[in-house]
Amino acid sequence: MRLTWTEAPLKRKTTTRKARATVQGLAGHGIVFARGRAWAWSVVVGLVGILFCFYVAVLLYQQSEEAALQRFNFLIERFEKRFSDRFSSYSLVVNMGTGMATLTDAITRRDWQRLVSGLDWREMSGAMGLSYVERVKRVDLDRYVSRSSMLNGEPLKIRSLANKGNDELYIVRLAESVNKDFSNLGVDLASEPVRKRVLDWAMLNGEVTMSSIIPLIINKQSQPGLLLIAPVYTRDSAPLSYLERKENLKGWVIMPIAVGVAVEDAVLDIGNELDVVLYLGANVDSNRLVFDSRRRDTIDPAVRRAVRDGNIYRRSHTMILAGQSFALEYRSHSSLKPTGAQTLPILVMLGGSLTSILLGAALWFMVAARYRAEAIARSMTSDLRSAKDVAEQASIAKTQFLAMMSHEIRTPMNGVLGMAGLLADTSLDQRQRHYVDVLHQSGEALLAIINDILDFAKAETGKLEIEHIDFDIVTEIDSVLELVVSRAHAKGIELASFIAPDVPAKLNGDPGRLRQILLNLLSNAVKFTERGGVSLIVELADQGENGTKLRFAVRDTGIGIPVEAQSRLFHHFSQVDASTTRRFGGTGLGLAICKQLVDLMHGAIGVDSHTGERNGSTFWFTAWFGPLTGTQQIAVPDQAVITAAFKNRLVLIVDDNPINREIFERYVISIGARPMIASEPEIVLDDLKDHPPLEPIALAIVDQVMPTMPGVDFARRLKALPGVTVENVVLSSSALFIDQHEVHEGIDAQLPKPVRRSSFLACMMALIEGSRHASLRRAGHHDGPAVFADGSALRILLAEDNQVNQMLVTAILARAGARADIAGNGLEAIEAMRSRAYDIVLMDMRMPDLDGLEATRRIRELGGAPSRVPIIALTANATQEDRRRCLEAGMNDFMAKPIDANDLIQKIALHAKVDLIGGDAARLSAAEHEAEPAIAALSMEQQDALASLLSTLESATANDPTPPANPGQPRPAQPNSAPAEPDKAST
Repeated sequence: MRLTWTEAPLKRKTTTRKARATVQGLAGHGIVFARGRAWAWSVVVGLVGILFCFYVAVLLYQQSEEAALQRFNFLIERFEKRFSDRFSSYSLVVNMGTGMATLTDAITRRDWQRLVSGLDWREMSGAMGLSYVERVKRVDLDRYVSRSSMLNGEPLKIRSLANKGNDELYIVRLAESVNKDFSNLGVDLASEPVRKRVLDWAMLNGEVTMSSIIPLIINKQSQPGLLLIAPVYTRDSAPLSYLERKENLKGWVIMPIAVGVAVEDAVLDIGNELDVVLYLGANVDSNRLVFDSRRRDTIDPAVRRAVRDGNIYRRSHTMILAGQSFALEYRSHSSLKPTGAQTLPILVMLGGSLTSILLGAALWFMVAARYRAEAIARSMTSDLRSAKDVAEQASIAKTQFLAMMSHEIRTPMNGVLGMAGLLADTSLDQRQRHYVDVLHQSGEALLAIINDILDFAKAETGKLEIEHIDFDIVTEIDSVLELVVSRAHAKGIELASFIAPDVPAKLNGDPGRLRQILLNLLSNAVKFTERGGVSLIVELADQGENGTKLRFAVRDTGIGIPVEAQSRLFHHFSQVDASTTRRFGGTGLGLAICKQLVDLMHGAIGVDSHTGERNGSTFWFTAWFGPLTGTQQIAVPDQAVITAAFKNRLVLIVDDNPINREIFERYVISIGARPMIASEPEIVLDDLKDHPPLEPIALAIVDQVMPTMPGVDFARRLKALPGVTVENVVLSSSALFIDQHEVHEGIDAQLPKPVRRSSFLACMMALIEGSRHASLRRAGHHDGPAVFADGSALRILLAEDNQVNQMLVTAILARAGARADIAGNGLEAIEAMRSRAYDIVLMDMRMPDLDGLEATRRIRELGGAPSRVPIIALTANATQEDRRRCLEAGMNDFMAKPIDANDLIQKIALHAKVDLIGGDAARLSAAEHEAEPAIAALSMEQQDALASLLSTLESATANDPTPPANPGQPRPAQPNSAPAEPDKAST
């Protein structure tokens, strides 16, 4: 033993020296290699940075050029729009004058002044005035002068612009000028060849025409101008032919236009950022230059300083205005580019290059240090990695062993529980039954522990998976509550749930794992709560195209969890009270498995808890659910009707439990009503007595079991208050049932707790309908079995393939005094409807050969009386989607399995329009029917054979010579005789 203990340290020291030498050698080689890699990285980063900066500088320059070009094109469009709008205004004014001259020949100078004085000449800069020229033959000149002098109110002097006599004179009779210059009155424009040619062209053209460039005298200076001319004819429109136009011409309306002023004002309107050159004609020709903004002398010095030498962009364009072509040349100023547009790319290039060089140098030091550290760490951690691999293999082996043992233990446990269940069904005395119950409970507890261990083993080995199927969230939550409600009621605590209205009814995920999480949290909440209550709240956290995120919160009023213990709640095999004397059992795996499941659902889990006076805990978790793979379920159709009935109505909630009050408040708000909440019945009665509400109370939700006053007594006193109107009273109770003998007649409906969304909406819908169906349902539940008043006359067809369901429904109908024919599938149901007349049909949805939906559609297509027979669906599919499908197929009502006997009888009575009897008479009648001997159901073939036999017997007795005892009256039916109608086979 001594040799062993002395050799081992020596061997370890030798190994350590070799390892150190190896590490130092590897570190040296690594440092040399690291320096080379660092130089390469620094050079690459520097070059990449410089190239990137150059690219950014080019982009900035291109963006600057593109922005300047876009600005240049935008200014051109604005200028052409302004310039074109001005000429449109000119043409409009000329057409106005043409219209006046067309209407009358006796236009006075005052009329013309009134027309021109109403114009805004500032908006028509460049227009110098408006004149009216009349065509006069020389032989009629004296008479024209006399008439014109009378119309103008002053003598009209005729003047010629040239010594040329023409047969016709074009005399300016009316003229209004912007600068008040009336010197052109009486001028004969036909005496000047250019003006005469333009006027003649306008006369023959028949449209508004523009002359070529002519000199205009503006402020005693000659400037280039244009004449905008519109011919005036003796009728409203221009004649079609040239000869007619020449014959019917009266004169012209002329507007002189200073082109330079018009162009200059249009340039000023766009901010004076362009140079505009105007040429007459379609081509740029210096000999036909009309206007050049670069040669203006009227621009103020500030504007002139802004116009720099040289141009950046040029563009030419042709415009046609009033039949005249103009060539426009645009030249941008050098100020079109913003200041610094050229220097910014250079600064970016220089600054980015310098930064890239500095970054490359810094990277050299960082990469060299990194490779040096990695080389040393790589050589030092090889042994640690080997040890880690060994530890992981041992952990996996342990987990696999745990999973195998859990499966092996679970197999005999199923046998133990199964045999205990079979033993409980035998005849046992009280002590033996107690032993069997203890055995079954212990086995269930052990099986729950084994299931937790198996899930833990799956999670450790990475085999815990999540399904992705479509499911109904309301159905899953209701099933979980059904498992917990009995334990909660046994402890005398409240259990409530609330599902927000915006939560989708159908989701895609793993309903089994969701039930596992909720059942674990709810079971823990009930286990650690001695008084108060437990609530489950489901709300929409997020929703998008990729799925829906929900938030679940389980709140209790239990003992609470200390802050120091909350951090280890979701760890494996961890409990708040881990002592040997702890009150509550468990393995400590439940919350840990819940956390792993929530992680697989891409959610989070947590707890908010308090101890002391504000004791209680709230366990919450979030989970993502994917998009639906099938057709999404539609919303509950009754929701809109309920909201319309209770919107902004007053609803009174009286309950001593705060959890129930919160849940009821949420449900009431979800239907659009206004809740009024109270916890003390005496206080709310006194408040309503002293201050009655101004509006009726649409609904009062009252708890049956309250410390100071039962709910029935409160409802009676509430309805007796003066000035208070209560339309409906709903009695709610946490008990499994309500004693019907304690229910007052003023109670309109009952709502057992825990209140679910579906049951709450169903109760509200029953109150809204106020129908015979609702009243019959309450009567049936309160007064015992429902029985038909004349069931023997009711003809019922039951389409059902399951023999157990056939026996159940026929037994229910027989108890109510009725019998039914049976069809095994949809095809037999159709044949029965063709050959017999029925009052109502009970149709199963899923049957072989032909299902109930298709059978209903074909029955509706038969026409006549069979197509109008009410059909009630009987199905185990209880979703709203199935209800919608049944109604769309043509069914009249919907009933989900398992079937409630009274509900079935009441639905039949409602749709078949038969009466029901209740009370003692109903119970006696049901007892009589139950005492009658049971008759086996006949198949359709047997029914047809029986009908044929009865027909043969009737034919054989038709020749009986014995006349009836009372001719003309039917024979009385004998007791217990067969039905008179051969086609009604009893079931």
